[in-house]
Amino acid sequence: MRRAGETANIEVSIRKKAVRSAAGERKEILADIAFALAPGEVTALVGPSGSGKTTLLKIVAGLDRDFEGAVRVPTRRLGFVFQEPRLLPWRSVEENVRIAAPEASDAELDAIFEALGLAHHRRHYPGELSLGLARRAAVARAFAVRPDLLLLDEPFVSLDETLARQLQEELIALVERSCVTSLLVTHDILEAARLVERVIVLDGRPARMVADLPIEVPRARRSANFVSSIAERIRATRLTTL
Repeated sequence: MRRAGETANIEVSIRKKAVRSAAGERKEILADIAFALAPGEVTALVGPSGSGKTTLLKIVAGLDRDFEGAVRVPTRRLGFVFQEPRLLPWRSVEENVRIAAPEASDAELDAIFEALGLAHHRRHYPGELSLGLARRAAVARAFAVRPDLLLLDEPFVSLDETLARQLQEELIALVERSCVTSLLVTHDILEAARLVERVIVLDGRPARMVADLPIEVPRARRSANFVSSIAERIRATRLTTL
């Protein structure tokens, strides 16, 4: 059986992406972006607010096809964690997950809920959850589909630092266990420097790739000083303020 992440490279080539304003003017927001993701690779997209990070993620997901270029995603299953949890309020946590992943076994869900601290909340409804628990439920839903590609759009935003760090550790543990190719959008460059193996920096108007930085040191061996040094390298590539 093929493990999650054991697929060919994901290839992204975007010559131009434009949107039409309310006044009818077309505004170019992405240009000349090209990169590939190797199986099992964990990569971050960083850049200023409004630089098109979420738009790029939606293009990779196939949710936005109005662009010039091509995206090759030879995967069987896609998991997507949006900025908001997007849980059905009339369904329990477990029902929200099972709707997305009807083929998931009880044992698989038990393991995911346990890893994310949801074992005692699976029968709760979204309205009964804190934001942190709701975000965990959204992550559980994405992993339950057994993704080959995991896309994450600022999954830790609006959480306090302690809670965000805890959820980051839980998420990365699941990513490493499943060896799933992952693309994380974040505005937090320290978060990127701690979590991923590679950082792609977008900047400019329209946004272009201004850097593609590999991080060779394994996550478990990254000291606070090392993370800070990586963050400074990221800042040094910017055209505007990150």
